[in-house]
Amino acid sequence: MTAEFPPIDRDKSPLFDADHDPVRVADALRRSPHFAAADADPGGDTVWFTTEAGIN
Repeated sequence: MTAEFPPIDRDKSPLFDADHDPVRVADALRRSPHFAAADADPGGDTVWFTTEAGIN
């Protein structure tokens, strides 16, 4: 049995201003102890990050 979900009503969505999601992801990564740095392009869809081990 699979659940059917209605389409997202963007006017009522808690994810307001979806164009800035990469910025929010980068903010969350910066607060994590597992990442040394994180940055995002506000108008794009890319998040750059570096771990303590230097992996990015």
